[in-house]
This record gives sequence, C-alpha cells and structure tokens, in this order.
Amino acid sequence: MFVLEAKLAPNEWQQVDRVYPEIPQIKSFFRFEDDAKDFKAKLKNVIKQTNGVKENKKPIRIRKVGNMISNPAKQRIDKGGFSPLPSG
Repeated sequence: MFVLEAKLAPNEWQQVDRVYPEIPQIKSFFRFEDDAKDFKAKLKNVIKQTNGVKENKKPIRIRKVGNMISNPAKQRIDKGGFSPLPSG
C-alpha cells in the first residue's frame, strides 16, 4: 500500500486529500506504486492549473505504508530473515 503525502513543514507530512480538500475526487491511498506515481503526476498538473490551489503548492511524496504480502513466513524469507519452516 502506498500513500501520497504533501509536506507541511520540515519533517511534517499529511495525506494529500487532507491538504487539498478543494480538489474533487482526490485520493491518498493506492495499492500499487505505479498507480500512485500516475496519480501524483496528474495531481501536480491539477494543482498548477487551479487558481487558489497553486499558491498553496507543496512538495508531494509517495510513501510505502504497508506490505501486500499476505504470508508472514514468505515475507521473512524475502527479507533475508529466518524461515519458520524446518529445513528438509
């Protein structure tokens, strides 16, 4: 899971849907990173073209907030950790 966030101050980030509530149909959460990147590009264009919003323009980042792997044992193996399964 990925979230789009806007920078409010040094080390202070907030979800874009809360920072730009005047933009209709804005989303902050995405299942895939590619979707988040596509939406970020579109959002930046909307911000540039919208009066009242472009004066409030802020840096936007994509942050990974969750792992989509549903099997915790596989996650540990993928990360180079231990495997709870006995070796054969």
